[in-house]
Amino acid sequence: MINYWQIILLSIVQGLTEFLPISSSGHLAIIQHFIQFQPNNLLFDTFLHLGTVLSIIIVFWDDIKNIFTQKKWHLIWTLAIACIPTAIIGFYLENIINTISLKMIGVGFILTSIILLITNKNIKQHPKNNKDFKDITIKDALIIGTLQGIAVLPGISRSGTTLFASSSRHLKPQIAFKFTFLLSIPVILSANILEIVKNVAFISSIKTELLLGLIISCLFGIIGIKILKYLFKEFKLWYFSIYLIILGILIMIL
Repeated sequence: MINYWQIILLSIVQGLTEFLPISSSGHLAIIQHFIQFQPNNLLFDTFLHLGTVLSIIIVFWDDIKNIFTQKKWHLIWTLAIACIPTAIIGFYLENIINTISLKMIGVGFILTSIILLITNKNIKQHPKNNKDFKDITIKDALIIGTLQGIAVLPGISRSGTTLFASSSRHLKPQIAFKFTFLLSIPVILSANILEIVKNVAFISSIKTELLLGLIISCLFGIIGIKILKYLFKEFKLWYFSIYLIILGILIMIL
């Protein structure tokens, strides 16, 4: 029997942690381990991710619309290039992901905390952060996409790693923030559509749970984006670093 409280909990966690730079995959793995959530975890996770993609589209709708109405081909091109290393790395790490222990996830949390501290310093102090969308090079896109690919590992935050890569390549803070989220749309969609296609028959039997997860993760995804936008703008990413260090240590000693 499906426990709807478990579904609600996991959906809220996914919605918030997908965008807050604290690793949604790491948090979901930990929670699913302790509450022993079983029903087709991978398919359920897929719908949670689709909910968070929907939240990005809602929040960044004006930016997405402007890309096509204003024919920003350079931005589309660099986003496409950035997806290439992400897809390649994700493909080769796919089999490793399911074998990662909780202790390794704890190590990932601590690595993410260090990444966030560096990112916070980069966006606050670096005088060369002046690149706009039109200034993003192929090299920039490949580096950002490569680091984002590594973030498929549970415990490593995708948004945190991509913000780190973007700021390290001297994108303006607001441009780094938007590029991070625009890039996540094709990445998350491509990673999850195949799973839906493979499980079309199974979806019909649990459509209520999947739809509930999608809606809740979308709503809390919007909240997560708004929180991150504020803390990023105020140079307060170190808040997440403190949380991740404490959580990482706890997970490693359990």
